[in-house]
Amino acid sequence: MEAASEMNFQGSTGLPQKNWRQYLRRVLLYLTVLIFLFIVLAPFYWIAKSSLSRTAQVFTIPPTYFPEITFRNFETLSDQIPLLVYFRNSLVVSVAAYAFARIEIP
Repeated sequence: MEAASEMNFQGSTGLPQKNWRQYLRRVLLYLTVLIFLFIVLAPFYWIAKSSLSRTAQVFTIPPTYFPEITFRNFETLSDQIPLLVYFRNSLVVSVAAYAFARIEIP
């Protein structure tokens, strides 16, 4: 009888009780991480989906999760806003900031 009380009883999965609890904890941890990962990454997916789809598809109900991809929005944006000028200005400011950061002040 003493050997039976010292045995590590196994559940229906064939895993010892201690391993079963660790397995359950790990599964719950992975599920929690996946839920938070979805919550964090879903807005980025939605932004990319909206920028690559037609205007009519962005506002459809129910929403389309895999729309037809078009780059027309980027063409319209480049016609309306001088993005290359803004990029050049940012590059000049970055180079100037780097130069000032490298100057040794006595």
